Amino acid sequence: MPMYEVRGPFEIDKKLIEDGKNKLPEFWKSWEVKRYADKIGIYVFGLRSGRSILPCYVGKTKARFSGEVFTDRNLLKYLRAMKTYKRFTPVLFLVVRPTTKGKVAKNELREVEQNLIALGVVRNPDIQNIASKPSVPTWSIGGVVRPGMGKPSGAAKKFKKMMGVE
Repeated sequence: MPMYEVRGPFEIDKKLIEDGKNKLPEFWKSWEVKRYADKIGIYVFGLRSGRSILPCYVGKTKARFSGEVFTDRNLLKYLRAMKTYKRFTPVLFLVVRPTTKGKVAKNELREVEQNLIALGVVRNPDIQNIASKPSVPTWSIGGVVRPGMGKPSGAAKKFKKMMGVE
């Protein structure tokens, strides 16, 4: 089972997004992100305000991050999300798949993407993933899944451990 690694958040200059693809190659020249430009995985565009980051779009690569994160289609989604909020800093997280020999399993990236979209929609029901966006969950399990406030019970802690929910 491949262990993906989270990298970021990487700040994105608002002007780069607003100016479009002509300026975006500059983003991949930064020493922080250039080592991931040719990797594959999942990317999450978000908006940071203070200490909070709101996920706005989750995408997967087919070839490499640098060729897919800032496509025209994605830029429109980012701009749509940015118009909703006034004070924020755009950020990008890269969920990098480890380099291994052989092919990536056919549905592996899709499965990771779907799971991250499901997590993201809980935090932001207006996430820009239209085609594959799950509905916002209307249920919870006390102390386990979307537990709300308060300390989980002993049974909930044991249940979480049994189910592998951290």
